[in-house]
Amino acid sequence: MQEAYIVAGYRTAVTKSKRGGFRFTRPDDLAVEVIKGLMASIPNLEASRVDDVIVGNAVPEAEQGLQVGRIIAARALGFEVPGMTVNRYCASGLETIAIATAKIRMGMADCIVAGGTESMTMVPTAGWKTVPAYSIASDEPDYYLNMGLTAEAVAKEYNVSREDQDAFSFNSHQKAINAIQSGYFKEGILPINVEQVYLDEAGKKKTRKLIVKVLISLLADVYTVKEMTREIYKPNKNIVDEVDSEVIQKIASELLPNFKFVQAELLEQIPISEISCNSKMLGDSNLFDCFFNDNEW
Repeated sequence: MQEAYIVAGYRTAVTKSKRGGFRFTRPDDLAVEVIKGLMASIPNLEASRVDDVIVGNAVPEAEQGLQVGRIIAARALGFEVPGMTVNRYCASGLETIAIATAKIRMGMADCIVAGGTESMTMVPTAGWKTVPAYSIASDEPDYYLNMGLTAEAVAKEYNVSREDQDAFSFNSHQKAINAIQSGYFKEGILPINVEQVYLDEAGKKKTRKLIVKVLISLLADVYTVKEMTREIYKPNKNIVDEVDSEVIQKIASELLPNFKFVQAELLEQIPISEISCNSKMLGDSNLFDCFFNDNEW
């Protein structure tokens, strides 16, 4: 069995939903830019060598709907490169990496670009048209619980207090701030040029261009939720909007001009498996990685 390697990886920065630097940028456009940046980081790799582009998406509709994976592949690498869309909800992007790894190990491909793209600004969490089945809603209502309610169930099951949650969240954000300020994420984030249309103070239509290239400090925006009584949403408590950073860091090895690998880390050292859990107890880039087998070149 041949082995699979991650040889390069990039993501965009994380911005605030509906108010951040990407609020006017389509998720398919972001994916195209990231893949182009990824390919530019491996100048000796021709687009024709890519066997497949696998794109994960949790809610594949609207701006991230239709056959978005195929469209992204064609725009980023050319019409000759195939592409597909994968949905495993919050684990969609990670699932593409697992699929790419399996296909390369089985000899079904030599080079795959895999990752995910999502816009929480343009497409709401449950999509624009949510149509639960009456039979499921009546017989198994837990199947449709949102993450806030499943968090309540987990907190109750394991006696996780609001104070413990606040302490964990605070420490998590402190680590994130330190990582951002120390530049730990800088190497793996691809700067993206965006154009925004807005109205100035006089109501005049204006256009501005900017480069989005850093992870935001998520402690900057805090909301107060009132009239809530549960452990997760207690009244008069502050809720900080959280966003995961890297799913997987850039594991890329150093490459010689002829693409021989030097001290590459095998993907078998990153075990990926799936488990099924109670729907009531649920426990979430734009990250793209390029995979090769060890017999190539």
